[in-house]
Amino acid sequence: MTVNGKQEKITANHLIQAAWDHLIKLTDDYRKDSNRKFSQGEFQKVVVAYPTIAPPLVRKQVKQLVEDLGIKEVQIIDEATAVVIFHLLREFWDGLNIDMEYFKTRCRREGRNWSQNVLVLDIDEGTTDLALIKLTLEDITPSFKDSKDRGLGGRYYQITPKLLGSSGHLQLGGELITKKGRGQEAEGSM
Repeated sequence: MTVNGKQEKITANHLIQAAWDHLIKLTDDYRKDSNRKFSQGEFQKVVVAYPTIAPPLVRKQVKQLVEDLGIKEVQIIDEATAVVIFHLLREFWDGLNIDMEYFKTRCRREGRNWSQNVLVLDIDEGTTDLALIKLTLEDITPSFKDSKDRGLGGRYYQITPKLLGSSGHLQLGGELITKKGRGQEAEGSM
């Protein structure tokens, strides 16, 4: 490919990295809009999701490609776990006042912990992920022995997602499923 009058080889990784760079810049422009109230300064951390069944080498490459853009801290997470975290955020912080006690009613008790399994089916445009994730709610409220003042009381909880198993297809996504469903021929096969 010719870039700025010079012949250059462009790889899939270059294209992916350029897309992430563009998304980061668009997000930064949105953040800098004077009508919005966000923190000042440059991005320090970026979280990137990868297909749940991506092998370790792909995960490492994803992280490296974003770090090479100058981001100081890059965290990677599989897409199924990201879906569960988004689901939890919506449940607890969407204004419905759902609290931990309500969450516990949908869990089974295991000692001081409560857990539930969540099955995630994530059909993207090009990939499909299936994951079983265990959410564990742990009561980590400090104990106040020796009659120390506990203040107003309250509880301190921590929710931990754990990927129990995953599967999927790296070349089967929504577009191909739609075409197959309509009986259209598509490149590749199910």
